Amino acid sequence: MTLRLRPGVTIHESGDQAILLGTGRDAAYWRLNGTAKQMVTLLLDGRDVEAVVTATTALVAADAAVVRRDVENLVTALVDAKLAEDVG
Repeated sequence: MTLRLRPGVTIHESGDQAILLGTGRDAAYWRLNGTAKQMVTLLLDGRDVEAVVTATTALVAADAAVVRRDVENLVTALVDAKLAEDVG
């Protein structure tokens, strides 16, 4: 599972949070908290889900299975919102 933003989608960072903004007819707005921002950043850098899980569990006290589910749900939500594409 590798993430890529759809054409026209931009990321605007504000402190430890970020906002994804889409354009055009499928415009969407998505706010990411600090943890989700880190997950998206790592996925956009080409990291796989397991690398994202490892990095995230190193920063937050959470079970790896819970983090894995959260990463997968985040990717699904961003794809469904037409902000990103799962390219592998």
